[in-house]
Amino acid sequence: MSRTLEDEPAIVLRAIAYGESDRVVTLLTERHGKVSALAKNARRSTRRFAGGLGLFSLGAATWVDRPSSELARLERFETTAMWPGVLADLGKIAHAGYVAELLEALLPLRQADEAAFALSLRYIRALDASLASAELLRGLELALLDVLGLRPELERCVACSREADGQPGQRIDPARGGLICASCPGTGPLLDEEGRQALLLAQRTPMESLPLMSPSAARACRVVLQAILLVHLPRALKSVSFIEKLNQASNG
Repeated sequence: MSRTLEDEPAIVLRAIAYGESDRVVTLLTERHGKVSALAKNARRSTRRFAGGLGLFSLGAATWVDRPSSELARLERFETTAMWPGVLADLGKIAHAGYVAELLEALLPLRQADEAAFALSLRYIRALDASLASAELLRGLELALLDVLGLRPELERCVACSREADGQPGQRIDPARGGLICASCPGTGPLLDEEGRQALLLAQRTPMESLPLMSPSAARACRVVLQAILLVHLPRALKSVSFIEKLNQASNG
């Protein structure tokens, strides 16, 4: 039996055109988790979808849940925040797009996760008020892994439980969820002590307050976290290559 859910706090993760006037929308809702919905006439109706359905728009959603279908019907979305600081900056748009794609890929449908919703809102507010930095992105990735119960072990070897000693040859084994010391066999990217300490600091510090990383530490953190995330993703994310192209252009 269908049921209507009214004024559900929700964040738009994706909205794609469907036919001449409809959109298929992926929402992250506060009380019902990730929801995919068909928004009929969304490309024409300014009354039912006031403010549009832009990336990371925050608003109140009214939708009809149809148990016989994974696709709900979005009746209304009243936008309450649109993040002008993000929309005016291509780098911020790229980072927001990556985070939205990451959330859509990692979160299951229709499973309530208020922590994931709160984290997503924290991230977009921080991005709107600051720069599109690698530090903020790494902090979001680590916090999201925590929320999902996938926090990587960085202080002890996951094979022998030996405390990390910073010796050359330590690495992160993504499939085993953490550090492998130089004495144990493992697969995954090597992780020097500078990178390990940067990751530990990022685990312990709110993402909004992370200090600037050195280029080498930032690179090590990015490689390690991408390797960990890829183990849990159904596919490589298109937004990663877009961010890399932007970085190359800005450095060129």
